[in-house]
Amino acid sequence: MLNNLAKLIALITRRFYPRGTQRMLRLFFNPRKLHLKAVMPYDRNLRINVDTSSYIEWELFFQGYYERWVIEAMKKIIKKGDVAIDAGANIGSHTLIMAKLVGNAGRVLAFDPDLRSVRRLKENLDSNHFSNTKVFQSALSNKAGTMTLFLYGDEARDQGTVSLYNLPKLQKSEVEVSVETLDEIVKRENLSRLNFIKIDTRGSDLNIIKGARASINKFQPVIVFEYNKDNWDRSRSKWSEARQLFSEDGYALYLIDKNGIHFIEHETDGKTSYNILALPKEKINQINLKLS
Repeated sequence: MLNNLAKLIALITRRFYPRGTQRMLRLFFNPRKLHLKAVMPYDRNLRINVDTSSYIEWELFFQGYYERWVIEAMKKIIKKGDVAIDAGANIGSHTLIMAKLVGNAGRVLAFDPDLRSVRRLKENLDSNHFSNTKVFQSALSNKAGTMTLFLYGDEARDQGTVSLYNLPKLQKSEVEVSVETLDEIVKRENLSRLNFIKIDTRGSDLNIIKGARASINKFQPVIVFEYNKDNWDRSRSKWSEARQLFSEDGYALYLIDKNGIHFIEHETDGKTSYNILALPKEKINQINLKLS
């Protein structure tokens, strides 16, 4: 009964989501209690498998997107024929959009070290008949080797979200995984261009950027990554170092949120977690984004 009601409500909230809707949904359809597995329409002509017991997928189910503002920016940045990388692909909510945007002439490389997520990512790609995407069950960082991957338990509200760093409270088990750098991947895949990189890896973002410096300098891709103070502290990553690296590489940094895209003038805007858009200064006028 609850699942059927949730499906009916979701048909409405994916189109109409006024202020206060999320609080209402959490009250009546809390992701800790709503265990609904469904195949839902996604971005008009796509389909995606979701499990609402995971909060990311719960948002997908009720809102139609996870991080809609990032998706909207991607749609203005990624073009047909582009090469895009999704580091921290999870079940593919961003990967599927990338694959559609680059088309048959483009390529997507999607990375996730968690076998559970990789299986579901491949299922979502197959169900949409994408052949332009290569999936890697691998972690990324600033040097190659092996590291411990900390896994969330099945009862966690962010299932499928894992980290190379022992974040508090939710990790239940661990496994050794191979780690590569994006520079190594770019060479091995013989990429002649790289247009876009999205990184969301619970603490590894800056190290992944460090492991891609040669490719970043060569191709000047647009980059979206997550800054989360707690996760970055765990990985000993510093926001000031990220700003310095991007400044050296000729990039300007912006915040992406539901209110738009804003130039970063100070260390933080009072938040502890947000998405950052790194734009090569030479490409700013070539991209149709409203920047403030």
